[in-house]
This record gives sequence, structure tokens and C-alpha cells, in this order.
Amino acid sequence: RRTIPLTNVSRAFNTFRVLPLADAVTDWFKVEYALPGYLSAGTSAKVTVTFTPQVNEDVFAELPVLAETGPESVPIRCLRRRVQASVLDAQLDFGSVALGEAKTLVVRFVNDGALPTRAVVEAGEEVAGESEGDGLGDTMRAALAEDAAAAAAEAAEVAAAEEAAMDVGDAAEPQLDGGEEAE
Repeated sequence: RRTIPLTNVSRAFNTFRVLPLADAVTDWFKVEYALPGYLSAGTSAKVTVTFTPQVNEDVFAELPVLAETGPESVPIRCLRRRVQASVLDAQLDFGSVALGEAKTLVVRFVNDGALPTRAVVEAGEEVAGESEGDGLGDTMRAALAEDAAAAAAEAAEVAAAEEAAMDVGDAAEPQLDGGEEAE
């Protein structure tokens, strides 16, 4: 449920009415507003949109609005809850490490999504030898060359299994671009 302000940005009195949503999504949304009459320049009227998910899919729609100055539309995005895993420091720089020393670096994984997930870090093979005079063995060089996106994709695959079991009732609330929070 979100309440969005529709503001008259013209330089004259204006009014609007909300038109019906597309047939494919009309049963999923309830739109409530009081007919505002004429709005002075710079004033707003509130429209409340309530989303009731019927499928476990992302929904993209538009709320059509007809004003005296012409048609407008408010984009609507209703996204499923999901995992959005990423690695903050994609490249590890151990600097110079002498033979026999140990150096530890911290790798930070972040989940900006709505579903929890687990990250598993597996130990690689021992450093097998040096080449090209850079002090890194072939195994270590290969591990450092891996892209952070591959690690995030793997975490997303793990979460996809958890997400597949999610009930339709757990789908996300709508996010109305350019709107304000629900009241």
C-alpha cells in the first residue's frame, strides 16, 4: 500500500482523474482517491494504491491519469522479495608477503535484498609454486582473477532455491516510483 502525491506543476488551475489499469493487472490493484476538483498551481492530491499479489512474479504496470493538460502515467513496480548478494572488495591485494609469513584480508559479502541468504567460502588449493616473478603461485593467481560477479551469481543461485518455496502471500509490496511512503 502506497500513497503518492499528484502535484499540479502547470501554471494554471488543473484537475485529473485516474483511468482504469490494464486488464492484465486490474484485479491486483485497488486505487483510492477523492476527486480533487480544481488544483491550484503547486498543490497536490493524494492517490492510494494497494497491491494484492496473485502470482509470484515481478509486476510492472502504469497508473494512467488524465489531466486537463493531457494524459500522464505513474510507473508501478512490484518486485518479489529476493537475494541481492554482492562482494564489496572484488580484488584482494596482499602486498608483499615473505615466504613463511601469513597475511589475512577480509572479504565482505553484502545482501541488499529482502530474503536472507548464506555465503560459503571454500578453501582453495595450496599455493603450488611461483611463476613470472610476482610472488604468486598459479592457484593463488587464478583465485584472485575470479570476478566478484561470479561469486554474487553463485549466492543468487543458492537463494533461488529458497525463493522458489516462497508463498504468493509473501510477495513484495508495490514500489511506486516518485511516490512517498504509505500512510
